[in-house]
Amino acid sequence: MNILITGASGSLGQRLIPALLAREKVNIRTLVRLNGKSSNPNQKTLNVVSKLPPRRVVHRAPVELPECESVKGRLEDLDSLMAATSGIDTVLHLAAMTH
Repeated sequence: MNILITGASGSLGQRLIPALLAREKVNIRTLVRLNGKSSNPNQKTLNVVSKLPPRRVVHRAPVELPECESVKGRLEDLDSLMAATSGIDTVLHLAAMTH
């Protein structure tokens, strides 16, 4: 099963991903903010071009597990959401909008 998780860097996401990987045969893709940075050189990343300007909000670092693929995008950007959900069977939406 192919799963997209939004909000993976939050409290729920950080607990859910290891639990899913331990119990299920799943492929996990995470949606990370365009301004999110990864320090893991083995992280698989799909870059999605967004028409929206970067936000100036400080957030936690994205999930950095070699078993997960990361897609950079934004919840407000339909193009990045379409790319993120390509080939996905289930979406677990844990993200929240910040203002």
